[in-house]
Amino acid sequence: DTFVVDANIEKFWAWMNPGFASITLSTEISTELDIKSPSDNSKEKIYVKAADSFQLGTESNWIEVINQALRLYVDGLKAKLK
Repeated sequence: DTFVVDANIEKFWAWMNPGFASITLSTEISTELDIKSPSDNSKEKIYVKAADSFQLGTESNWIEVINQALRLYVDGLKAKLK
């Protein structure tokens, strides 16, 4: 029941888009996975993007958006490994 996963990280970006009354913080993660399981070998691609608007680009706001993207990524990975 062991999976061996070789991951190629294509994107792990975080950026800010300034606006008039708020800024948008965004994170994008894209990987290509080579998954080897006892019963099959496959190549999968996982792409997620998270964004939210804030008044300030504080460290805690950056962490919130990046963690949101990481949760989406983990959920996508779990779906691919089933």
